[in-house]
Amino acid sequence: MTTAVIADDERLLREQLRARLTEVWPALEIVAEAKNGAEAVALTEQHRPDIVFLDIRMPGMTGIEAARAIAQLPVDDDDAETSTIWTSTDLERWNSAPFPMPSVESLAHTGYGLLAFGADPCRDTGGPCDTDPSQYFLSSDGSEWTPLDAAVDAVAFVESGAGVVGISNAKPGDDMQSIWRLEPYSADEASLFNGLRSDARFACAARRNDLPAHAIAGIECSPQVKGIDRIGVYLFSSQNDSLATYFARLDDAGVKPRSGSCPERSGEGAYMPGDSEADLAPYRNGCFINEFGNANYRFTAPGAPVYVGILGTGKDLAALHTWAWLGNQDVTGSPTVWRNATP
Repeated sequence: MTTAVIADDERLLREQLRARLTEVWPALEIVAEAKNGAEAVALTEQHRPDIVFLDIRMPGMTGIEAARAIAQLPVDDDDAETSTIWTSTDLERWNSAPFPMPSVESLAHTGYGLLAFGADPCRDTGGPCDTDPSQYFLSSDGSEWTPLDAAVDAVAFVESGAGVVGISNAKPGDDMQSIWRLEPYSADEASLFNGLRSDARFACAARRNDLPAHAIAGIECSPQVKGIDRIGVYLFSSQNDSLATYFARLDDAGVKPRSGSCPERSGEGAYMPGDSEADLAPYRNGCFINEFGNANYRFTAPGAPVYVGILGTGKDLAALHTWAWLGNQDVTGSPTVWRNATP
């Protein structure tokens, strides 16, 4: 028989949940009830239930804190690992579809679906993780969850007239919290995001204001890669438009066409054969140090009217070039950090 512990500081809510579970799950045995998080942990250790139903807000130890403590309880070889299920009267389907991370840290019922932030308890204990320490998920009905590749620092979400607003925790030594506006990509933005290599898909957001000249869509990300500050990928209506914007940016930096030597120093050239004064090769790359002393690497991508810019944290042009071409196996080849994923 499946066993469970219920934890809620409101007696009436405990009774209502017990009655509802008895109705929809007659075979479930409620072995104990807790009035707070600390009692929930103690009763879980005592009874070793299969499931623990936790209210998020309880006096003393909250439901989130209790879930972390329960996840750290020693498990006997003969015992199954205790599951934690988060319930709501609006999300009853979760009873038959566990969340894909060990705990749910925040949840919002939004116009785009259920938006959740999940965490692995080992993120706090420093132990080894079998999954990513934390991740965002989206679901239409609570039964199947899709991980979101684009991550921000938000740990709580609110649906508002501005869209879904994400709120971060204040960083150590900083009293300010970051506010993020989360919204789905357009078809063009999704195609740009899907073309990015996996290690570039971090802290990504659509750029919809002050796009480069002639661009019709843009995505900018801040990868967690040493020496890389930001990558921007921009879509144009035509290859001529993408080339015009590419050459204009290099000209602003004082880099002339076919000046060569990138990444050894600032310069520009085609990375595929066939370039001449009479016949301009469309697949090009260039690099320079900007006015703030940061390395820049720019290229136009094959197979799509796309222009890519990579900004470094220092002056190392070669590091940006190496990262952009990481794992290239082609002859003659092209940068791998973005490739056209649209059939």
